[in-house]
Formats: sequence, C-alpha cells, structure tokens
Amino acid sequence: MNKFHFKYLLIAALLATTALIGCGGGGGGGGGGGVDPTAGSLVIPASAQFAVPSTYTSEPGAFPTVGPNVELTLNNFTNTSEALMVFANMSNSQQQLTWNVDKLSTAASRRDSVVLKKNIVDNSGPVSQEHSFHLMLRQQAQRQQRFGQAAPSSLRASTRAVAVNDEQSFTVYVSNDQTETITAVCKNTELLAGTDKRFHIFVEKSSASKPYIDYVAGKLAENWQNIYLKNRQIFGEEPTGVLDNGVNATDFYIVISPKVFTAGYFFTGDLNLTSVTPTSNQKKIFFLQLENITTDDERDRSINTLSATMAHEFQHMIHFWQRGSNSDIWLEEAMSGYAEYINGYRIENKNNQSKALQVNFYFERVSEIQLDVWHSSTDSDAVVNSHYGKVFLFGVWLAQNYGASGSVVSLLKSKTSDVAAIEAFTGKNFGELYSKFMLALIINNPAADNDGYGIDELDLKSLRTFDYGLKDVQLTGPHVDSVGATVESLARPTIAPRAAVYVKVVDGDGSSVWLASTLPAGTALYQLRKD
Repeated sequence: MNKFHFKYLLIAALLATTALIGCGGGGGGGGGGGVDPTAGSLVIPASAQFAVPSTYTSEPGAFPTVGPNVELTLNNFTNTSEALMVFANMSNSQQQLTWNVDKLSTAASRRDSVVLKKNIVDNSGPVSQEHSFHLMLRQQAQRQQRFGQAAPSSLRASTRAVAVNDEQSFTVYVSNDQTETITAVCKNTELLAGTDKRFHIFVEKSSASKPYIDYVAGKLAENWQNIYLKNRQIFGEEPTGVLDNGVNATDFYIVISPKVFTAGYFFTGDLNLTSVTPTSNQKKIFFLQLENITTDDERDRSINTLSATMAHEFQHMIHFWQRGSNSDIWLEEAMSGYAEYINGYRIENKNNQSKALQVNFYFERVSEIQLDVWHSSTDSDAVVNSHYGKVFLFGVWLAQNYGASGSVVSLLKSKTSDVAAIEAFTGKNFGELYSKFMLALIINNPAADNDGYGIDELDLKSLRTFDYGLKDVQLTGPHVDSVGATVESLARPTIAPRAAVYVKVVDGDGSSVWLASTLPAGTALYQLRKD
C-alpha cells in the first residue's frame, strides 16, 4: 500500500538543505556538467528476480524498489512483527539516503522528535607494518610477469638434492621494506603424495634445536600433504618445473623463522632470477613466522596457525599462476580466506579466532566498506581488518553457492577482470550477487538449504569458542539501526558503493507502520517482514 504523506515535504526539504550547505559524503556530479551519477553502476535486480527468503514476506514491488521517493505501509504490525529495510548502493560513489519510520496514524503531521543516526566508528590510526607489507606483496603480484614452463627441450636448471639436516641460506623480509639473509636447517623432506615432486621444510638455525620444533615441523609436514592436495583440487595448479626464465620451481620450500615479522607470506619476486629481483630466492617458496613455544597449548596453537597460513599463502601462489596480474587484490584475498576455510580452519571449528575478529571489524563498518575493492595504504588497521573479514565471508559464500563441490578452479582460470570473472563463474549479474550477499549477512540463515541467504553452518550472531586457550568471540552480525514502530525515527546515513545500510523495525502495537525513504540514483531498498 503506497500513499504520499506531507512528511515527505520535510524529508525533501532536509535533503535540499544538505545539498545547499554541502554536508555529507560525495555523490555523483552536480552543477551544469551533466554528470550521470549512475555511470559505472551495477544493474539493480528486477523485483522478484530472486526469491524472498523463506519465513519472510515483502510488500509487492519492494524486493527491491528504487526511488527517488518510496513509501510503504505495513498493516497490523504487532510486538512479534519484525521488518527490515536493506539499502544497497549499486552506484560507483558514496551516496546519502534518507529513511523514515513512523506510526501511520501520525506520519502525515509534522513532528519535531526526530532521531538522527550517525556513524560513530573510529577509523583513524596508522596502519601496521604487517598490513603495509601484505599490500605491497599483492601490488607486486599485479606487476609481476607470469612466466610459463620452459619447453621440454630447454636445459633443466640444476637442483641440489636436499636432505634432513642440510643447511641453506634464504633471503627473508624482516620488516615491510628490509630483508636479511638467514641460515636454515632442513627438518623434513618428503615426496608430495602422488607426485614426483618433493617439499622441504626448513627452520632457521637459531631455532632448529629448540624444544617442540621437531614435533611442530613433523605435524606441519603432515598437514601440508593434505593442504597441497586440497588447494590444487579447489583452486588449480601452482607453478611447477623449470620456468622459461630459468627458475626451477619443481620442489617446494617452506621456511620457518622467528624473523619473519608477519604470520607468513608468498612473494612473487621469488619466482624471478636475482638479475630481475635482487632479493629473490629463485625458488617456489613461502615463509612462516615461528613464535616462541614453551607449553603444549602454545605448540598446538602454533601448528594450527602455521597450517592455516600455509593454506592461505599457497592459494596466493596458485592465484598468481592462474590469473596473473588480471586479479584485483580483494578477490585474491577472498580466495585465500576461503583456502583457510576449505582446509578446515574455520570459525565454527574453533580454530580460526582471527577470522572471527576480522568479521566483527567488518560488521561494525558494513555501510562504509565497499565489497569489490581492497584497502588503501593509508587506512587504519581496523579498516584493513574489516576488508579481510569482508572478503572472507564473501569468498566462502561465493564458493558455497556457485562452486562445483566447493571448487573455484574455473574462476581462477579466467583472465578477465574480477567482476567479469565472477559473473562468468556464477552465470549471474554482479548486481544480483552483491545484493544477495548483503541480504545473506542480515538474514543469517546457517542451514545448508538457505538458498544463499546465509553462510552454511555459521551463525553470524553467535558466541564462538576457540581451542588452545584463546578467548571467546561474540559475533555481532552487521550493524543494524533497530527502531521502534511507534516512535518516529529519521536518519540520513551515507553509504559506500557496494555496501549496505540495515534498519530493523520492531515493537509494534498492532497498528500500521509507515516506512519511507528517499533514495539517490543507483540505490535500491529491499523490504522484508516476518511475524
């Protein structure tokens, strides 16, 4: 039921005043330039393009609806009713919208008791060296030439056989811009199951005789066999054999050192000759950080963290080899987060607390963090962690709903841009995918048959416990403005591109409720209700 109320005159006046005094975030163009604010926007799904979630209903034409002015009436709204307004910004710029909730019987009169919602999250603060370093690694990968395998007739680069207790020198990053040469001792060397290739686990010499280290290295070798097979099944192949630049990428090297200042990393420059990248190890290699281990709990936690990091970093290697410089960082990190998940390092398995914390950072900033971009070098650590939480959820959601038994091999084989690759992988328009993912966060149905409206087996508003003596984490779900149905609320939030604003209406008294919004071009409203 749609009616025009006098209250809209107030909303329109407020928006006009905002435009005149220049408040709020930037939108599309202005003045006489004729700039189209929808240029570069995603396609807004047609109403009923995908099904309303089970247990919910929606007013006709309101899943979604577009502006500029939208009014909806919810009849018989009781204290057991709940209504959602999900605002999705399909445009390529930050927008400001207005939403209004009031009791229908009073909505037509001008009232002064307006509640303005505003963002109170602090995004300030310097970014850490670790996050700066990982941003550099991904930017380096985008610039890195992807070498092919050498022709069979090429001379094979010589490789010295590796044995346990052998010592080798490696160049390792010890800060975001400094390297150091270390000597490391081989603790394990084995054939990769089902192949003629070997992998070698090295530990920096100063740590090689410490208590627990042999046990840790042995467990990592065992876990690596499983991770190697799983990642290749889910993501595709890594570089192997002699590359056409002369680097021998037949064997796999995993180097563990306390001097690695971040949890772990894969540097594409290690696949170059030193004549191109002076700090290159000229090997198929990644590095892991060794923390101090004094107790059994610390030992087991270290094995878990190092193993999850191996899964994460190996995906980066595969991703680079499959997509080269075509991939945007956000999609690559989404797949590395998914690599942790698919190898069993999950929030719900009590062994991935860091992802739970990152997901909560994202939930706090869900209206400010664009889905299809990565953080900048000037963002705070809180914002950086928000991006990691965002892509972790999206990567898992994407693979669960569109991967063949969880496989994303065809996605990584694509050499197109990130959005085009995702559309080809899913057969869906990215506007529909983005909208459904943002709806999944608030619908939060963890059942296996959730039709895409949740993360399978993961309740996004639940208390999660963790092993190894780590603290519990209460998952909060995305930030929601919860308002009463009988007291007027009015807000003018800003919303980032490919982000969402969530409003929940509760506490009705059985009378009708008036929902209204003024939507900028490129923004859609999804209205849902359950009783």
